[in-house]
Amino acid sequence: MMAVIRSRIDQKGRIVIPPVVRRRLRVEPGDEIVFDVGCDEIVLSSHNDAVIALKQLVRGLRPPYSVAAFLGNRRRLAAQESRTEHTPRTHRI
Repeated sequence: MMAVIRSRIDQKGRIVIPPVVRRRLRVEPGDEIVFDVGCDEIVLSSHNDAVIALKQLVRGLRPPYSVAAFLGNRRRLAAQESRTEHTPRTHRI
């Protein structure tokens, strides 16, 4: 459930993050906050949560196999190609 909580920007451009938001983000004074700025919105998250989300995203992009498996597969394909190149071709008339 999304809550709408209001805050004001002071004359130095600072925003007070209300206690309920700080508790939800699990942030304390001195912690880093990440501002994800979109076209017409800003999403706040704690630095730790942003790092975790990024790691999960990158983990999803990684291939599901190791480099050794990739190289083994390429060697197998190369061997198959090599065998087909040396197979004599016959034609039936």
